[in-house]
Amino acid sequence: MDSPIRNLIVTIVVISVAGALVGAGYYYAVAAPQEKPPSPPSNDLDSSFVQIPPPVLPGNIQVWTTPGNSFVCVDATTCKGTTNSGSALFTGLSANTSHTVTVSLKGYEPYSRTVLVTPQNTTEVNAILQPLKEGT
Repeated sequence: MDSPIRNLIVTIVVISVAGALVGAGYYYAVAAPQEKPPSPPSNDLDSSFVQIPPPVLPGNIQVWTTPGNSFVCVDATTCKGTTNSGSALFTGLSANTSHTVTVSLKGYEPYSRTVLVTPQNTTEVNAILQPLKEGT
């Protein structure tokens, strides 16, 4: 028995439309090359239509530390030192996700805070480090 699937050729076409709305559903009609006449376009949602969610754009975290020259990590994977004024900017972070910011500096208690990063926004963290108690 000859299977119709055996000779199936699939072509995927990606179309960019200026002015298309992000997150909006656009419908299409599919017709097999041998189909006569082709099926009319449909605006009905059916199993042949898949709406692809829009990409989630990244966000940022701006960390301010007192004192400056501290060591800052986001999610214990991306780390950098702050400037003399205590500034460190982390860009391109996964949005709609919680991230843990940790700050350390010799002679001070460690600081940790979990924040939610939103798309295309900068979440600010103000970390005021406390000196270690004598004897620790």
